[in-house]
Amino acid sequence: MSEILAAVGVWAPAVYLLGFTAVVMVGVPRSALTLAGGLAFGPVLGITLAWAASVLAAVLGLLVGRVLGEELVERRAGPRLRRVRAALHSHSFRGVLLTRMTPVPFAVVNYSLGALGVRTRPYVLGTAVGIIPGAIAFGGAGASIGMGNLEWALAAVSVLGLAWLAARRPLGQPPA
Repeated sequence: MSEILAAVGVWAPAVYLLGFTAVVMVGVPRSALTLAGGLAFGPVLGITLAWAASVLAAVLGLLVGRVLGEELVERRAGPRLRRVRAALHSHSFRGVLLTRMTPVPFAVVNYSLGALGVRTRPYVLGTAVGIIPGAIAFGGAGASIGMGNLEWALAAVSVLGLAWLAARRPLGQPPA
């Protein structure tokens, strides 16, 4: 990997950011790309780039979803759509935040939430906050592997599992 980075030179972070954004838009898992970012750029820059690329891909996905329209989502989601739409409109930020902490394909969520008309501000904020645990977990794991420290890699990925468990409470249910 270091040969590839050397060949791209100072443009490597920009190439990673744009490449990450593009391939996530077509459904490539963010976790693998985030792991690669941590491995290639270290924990701070790798996590930051993966987070920024994820937010960019999410915003682009929202726009594409709005263009595609609700009919596409309705065909896929069926009767569940009304419940999802109601929950997202009454709990926009939290709804987006929770979807970002669940193992649902990122691109599908982006397009679907765009088609459902989720407001932009809570969408961007919920996404930006909700993807932090995954970015830290997988970016940290990649950086740890790069440093030859597999124990830290396992600990970093465990962060994601803990965040997901904490976020499992259904929408509308008060905190315990």
